[in-house]
Amino acid sequence: MVALIPANATNESNTSEVVTPRPETSASVSPGKVSQSSSTTLQPADHCAKTTCPPYSKCQNLYLSFTCICPPGLAFSLNDSCLPARIFPGTLHLKNKKFSEAMKQKNSKEFHSLANKIQNLMKNIFADEPNYLKSIVRKLEKGSVEVHLDTLFGLASKVTEDSIHRKINNFIKNCTDCGPLSIGDTYSGESICHRNYCDINTTKCKNKDGLVSCDCLPGYYKFTPSDRSCKACTSGFKLVNGICVK
Repeated sequence: MVALIPANATNESNTSEVVTPRPETSASVSPGKVSQSSSTTLQPADHCAKTTCPPYSKCQNLYLSFTCICPPGLAFSLNDSCLPARIFPGTLHLKNKKFSEAMKQKNSKEFHSLANKIQNLMKNIFADEPNYLKSIVRKLEKGSVEVHLDTLFGLASKVTEDSIHRKINNFIKNCTDCGPLSIGDTYSGESICHRNYCDINTTKCKNKDGLVSCDCLPGYYKFTPSDRSCKACTSGFKLVNGICVK
C-alpha cells in the first residue's frame, strides 16, 4: 500500500500535526546518558540528534526516548510508513488532577508518566474494537488537567465520533478501577478541521467519522487528491473542469 503524502503541503503556520508515533519503536537509551531518576530541572537530552525517522515524518523528543510523527491524517503502519487512518481528536478533563508547569513539556517526566497512563487506559477501553490502533496524548493543559489526545483507527473501522464519546464517558461513569481517571471526569470530541488541518484560504475542510478531506474553493485545483491546499492558475490561464487552460 502506498502512503498518501500531500504533494504541496500548506505553510507551517496553517498546519497542526497529528502525533502518531511508530508502534513500539521508541529509541533505547544507552546506560549513563539519561538516568531514570533524573530531575526534570536537568537539561533534557536531544534523542533526535542521532535519529533518522521514516520519510515524511519528523522526530519529537520525549522523556528518555523519542518518537516519529506523521503528517496530519496519517498514522504509522506496521512497516513504518505513514498511511491514512481515521483520526478522532478529543479532550479528557481530569477534574481531580493537579496541573504542574512541567506537564507542558513533552520530554518531561511528568508528561511521560500521565501520558503513558492515559494511553494504556484508552487501549483497554477500546480492546474490543478490532481496528483500534492507539491513542496518542498530544498535550497537557491546565484546568485542572486537560488531556488533548488523538484516537486512531484503521480505515476499515465503523466507529463514529458519537460512539467514541459514549464509550469513553460510559467507562468513566461506571469504572471501579479508573486508573488516572475519576468519577466525574469527562471526555469531549472535536473535529480535526478545528486545527487548521486544511488551508483556510484555498479549501473547505470536511470531516466524517475520522476521515478528513480538503475540498478546493471555486477557482482552485489540486495536484493530488490528498493535498491539504489548492492552487490557482497562473496569469493568462483559467480553470476549466479542474485543468488550467488558456
